[in-house]
Amino acid sequence: WFLSESSGFSHLYAQAPGGTKRALTQGPFEVDQPRLARDGRSFFVSANRDSPGNYEAYRVRVDAAALEPLTATGGMTYALPSPDEKQLLLTSSWAMRPPELFVQAARSGAVPKALTSTITPAFFTVSRPTRYGCRYSGLASARCAALLRTLSAYGRAWRIRSCALRILDAATISIAL
Repeated sequence: WFLSESSGFSHLYAQAPGGTKRALTQGPFEVDQPRLARDGRSFFVSANRDSPGNYEAYRVRVDAAALEPLTATGGMTYALPSPDEKQLLLTSSWAMRPPELFVQAARSGAVPKALTSTITPAFFTVSRPTRYGCRYSGLASARCAALLRTLSAYGRAWRIRSCALRILDAATISIAL
């Protein structure tokens, strides 16, 4: 097995020695960090199938070549299966939150249980001054910073910064009310 970007996206392939390659995943998304299951019949992968900035954990069966969603955190989630492969250790992060650890059953629809919580309540309540003298919460600041990081990658940083500052000012007013 191997990852290849021959389709324009990073996908998982299987190939027997001397045989032709067979795509186990395909579509307009990226597959990352494949781990072969102990029985050799499936892989645990992370993929951004639903959104470019949203990676979830999936199981890919070698015989069916279909993605089975294992998580739905809405962030950047990477899974490490337990030795018996019945549990997953998840590292999940979001645009406004640092990575946190979770554990969940290795099946679709399972609810993850938080193992860490690194953000204090003060993060959501501490206010900071804007360039116009208004005040906004740390959460609004993080949202603005995340927006700038996400959109400035497309080369329009000066327009985006201006737009983001207007959004931040609008958020400041709504938070103040």
